[in-house]
Amino acid sequence: MLLGMPIDYTGAVASDSAVRLEEFGRWVNTCYGSPVARTAGTSETNTLTVTLSIPVEGSTPSALSRLWLMEDLGSPLHTGQRVLNFTVSVSSSATGARTQEWTVVAQGHSIGHKRIVELSSPLSSLVAVRVDLESPYEGIALKDFAAFGADGCLLPPAPPSAPCSLVLDYMYQGTVVKNASGADTVPECCHACRSLGSACVAFALSAPAPKLSSTCQLFKAVGGGKTVKGAVSGSPSSDRDS
Repeated sequence: MLLGMPIDYTGAVASDSAVRLEEFGRWVNTCYGSPVARTAGTSETNTLTVTLSIPVEGSTPSALSRLWLMEDLGSPLHTGQRVLNFTVSVSSSATGARTQEWTVVAQGHSIGHKRIVELSSPLSSLVAVRVDLESPYEGIALKDFAAFGADGCLLPPAPPSAPCSLVLDYMYQGTVVKNASGADTVPECCHACRSLGSACVAFALSAPAPKLSSTCQLFKAVGGGKTVKGAVSGSPSSDRDS
């Protein structure tokens, strides 16, 4: 997975991006930090079945929303990626019961270092999860098979987008649409750019000089810029004013 981590012209991550990345990191730790259950398994043949027992909290088994599978790519007996097909099934009947029934919930064709399986909806009242692996080679090593609870993986609501993304101490240069008269502050300059719609792609607010107001320049095209202490440049977020 690739994460967009834009670096501004000063070499820093924008403050609003840094906040969202920290939130994402906390979510990853909450979701995947403590599995409900985990196990592993190996086989000297070209098939392997591993069953994971789900613990019961009180009188109800934990609801699951995600699983992960990890091959042991460094195993001396099973070097490299070997799994060609896998099938994940779940059961709500007691493990080992003669009448235990299984329902397929996911299938795939490779695992490698790690494969995260997100279930289409959280599943509750489960007592076991099973994975059946197939390989064209003799020998399979499943390093980790883990299940994760639904509660820890809930996604928080996204915060409202900032009106404009900002670059501090930097002055954009480019093709000017107009100078926004009276827009002497960052919010005013941002609003002036947003009010022009697609005609304005960015703005630059000069550093205030003694006895002079800042100048808000609105650009229809940007071609670089320069470091200017106290200046602020920016661009409208995607949710422009109508």
